[in-house]
Amino acid sequence: MNQGSSFFNRAFLLFAIVLIGFFSVAKLWKSPKVVEWDVTLYYSYLPATFIYNDLKFENRAPIWDEKLFFLNTDDAGNKYVKMTSGLAYLYAPFFFSAHAFALISDTYEADGFSEPYVFALLLSDLVFALLGLWFLGKLLLRWFSPIISFATLLMIFFGTNMAFYS
Repeated sequence: MNQGSSFFNRAFLLFAIVLIGFFSVAKLWKSPKVVEWDVTLYYSYLPATFIYNDLKFENRAPIWDEKLFFLNTDDAGNKYVKMTSGLAYLYAPFFFSAHAFALISDTYEADGFSEPYVFALLLSDLVFALLGLWFLGKLLLRWFSPIISFATLLMIFFGTNMAFYS
């Protein structure tokens, strides 16, 4: 490992620690505003399948109305989510961890939307954001110096909506 790559690794590690620290201190998972709008639709496949056993959304759980599940109806009268399930696959490992925790917890409901689920959803965003930046940085190092590569990552993170969405 050359010295430039070592700089990039140390700088990225510091950046990740700062983000994780902010994540821990901000406690954004305490906000009910996390699982709303489009996120609700992308995420809906997981609780619908694994908690409510109702992927057709025929027996709407009360929490779904609170979370504004906007469902479409096809010509046959079947309900469906207009969003694809791709993000649900990415959320799944975190969802299953949260669900296992909620099931053994006396504090949280295992409804798919209580605090452990919101925490897991936010954690998945942070993990995938950091992974994406890491791999982008490694790709940039092929053509640019470590300082330019890391500065580019910072500009992408703070200069776009990425900081907000992750």
